[in-house]
Amino acid sequence: MILAKEFHKPVRKRFPKRRIYTKDTFSKFSWAFELNNKDGISVSKAFEKIIERAKSQKHQAPKLLHVDKENKLNDHKYYCANNKAAKIVLPESYNKTLEFEKYNNSLRAPFVIYADFEATLQPIYTCKPSDKEAFTNCYQKHIPNNFCYYIKYSNDDYKPPVEYSGSNVTQEFFECMKNEEKAISKIYGKIVPMEKLNAEQLNKHYNKSDKCHICERYLLELPPMLEKKFKIIKGVIEYYKQFKIVENDDVKKLKLYKNKLKNELKNKNKNMRKVRNHDHLTGIYRGAAHSICNLNYQNPRFIPIVFHNLSG
Repeated sequence: MILAKEFHKPVRKRFPKRRIYTKDTFSKFSWAFELNNKDGISVSKAFEKIIERAKSQKHQAPKLLHVDKENKLNDHKYYCANNKAAKIVLPESYNKTLEFEKYNNSLRAPFVIYADFEATLQPIYTCKPSDKEAFTNCYQKHIPNNFCYYIKYSNDDYKPPVEYSGSNVTQEFFECMKNEEKAISKIYGKIVPMEKLNAEQLNKHYNKSDKCHICERYLLELPPMLEKKFKIIKGVIEYYKQFKIVENDDVKKLKLYKNKLKNELKNKNKNMRKVRNHDHLTGIYRGAAHSICNLNYQNPRFIPIVFHNLSG
């Protein structure tokens, strides 16, 4: 029983307390200085001017400032002076929901290039580094002597693997990639029209489809892209309406968003109408979709290149 009490006894530790000095703020002074920007140099100069002003007005200058040590402050000054000023931008109240909407990114890349280099290892002879400090010892240099790549096409066999052995391996590989990019771009540029639907596809699939196969919502529902757009525009209008608008810029913004809402409502039925989505490279029918989802569901404009054991 005693042992159980010891095990379940609450842990208590007396931490050293920091001394806190309180003063009556109603009988003391406060200092303020307007800043054009918040970089390190401007802030440090502002503090200097505050202290000088306090001394010139025969007030007690602030002595106990909650700042870091001098070396930390100097590091901060150097960092701020050599980098651009930055600020945190928080989301607005009418646009604070993060939702997946780039459905074109869910379309698999039709072309992917898989590549690999082979290299000869050449020894590197250097001085022995000091054991007193951490070091990285380079003892081999990789000199490429050949490469091989294969282009995977999602719809069919594109071409056999390409191999090369000889001099200027990296330059040859770069030239090969440029030529492959040009050839694949021509394929992307030719939009193949959709094949005519047979009776089974038309009656059993398209006519009976009540869901968009891209966003996976019902065709009578707003697509996520439109839903978010309406939500943001209405949120902006409500945001400006809660204030007494006096400035011309705010009046223009409110009018602009009202016109945007009117146009979106006008095009709502057009963007939501049921259409047939197809593969632009083969012409094969994919499924029923919202019009706006179909227009944004496009092949990527890049070719992924996957290297074996590549870093850097």
